[in-house]
Amino acid sequence: MIAISDILLRLRSRLKDANYLDLRFSDGELIDNINMAASSLILEFKLNRAQKLKTLTQESPFLKVPHLLGILEAKFNNAPLRERTCEHRNTGPLALYVQGDNLSVTPFKEGHLGVAYSFFEPLSNFDESLPLPTMASDALLYGALALILEVPTEEQNPQKIGFYRNLAHQAKNQLALYLNRLYSTQVASKVIRI
Repeated sequence: MIAISDILLRLRSRLKDANYLDLRFSDGELIDNINMAASSLILEFKLNRAQKLKTLTQESPFLKVPHLLGILEAKFNNAPLRERTCEHRNTGPLALYVQGDNLSVTPFKEGHLGVAYSFFEPLSNFDESLPLPTMASDALLYGALALILEVPTEEQNPQKIGFYRNLAHQAKNQLALYLNRLYSTQVASKVIRI
């Protein structure tokens, strides 16, 4: 878990926005950019996974999935649903029907819907914590900085955006290494020392 207050302090430090009597960026603006960077990381690395199961009936045809970011896998009556759509159909092959945070199958039929998905509930307060590993803090910080600097406050912003995107890319590589080591089933490394 990453405390959002820690990220806010690091953001303000790098933005040179520490004069609390005359702030350039409000806490709300910074938290919005942190939320966008966190959503991007969660989608890219398939973090914050959850599973939900529901028996779909005519009276209750939808599975509610709050704060849905991405669907990792969907099964209907234990058969994988390979197709996804946002349009209701009356004929054709069975597909996952996505309507915002509501999921069903189309054409509709009763049965068991199971979904593995990524989610993220946006934060609104600086005393909350992000549901990410601590290794993600640099990627989150630099990603948020690149987003914040898209607001034209200085002439050097385009160069700074490129600089922070490069740092974010390096931090994502470190996060990928960490996650691979954490979840890898390989016991030995494939690196050969010379």
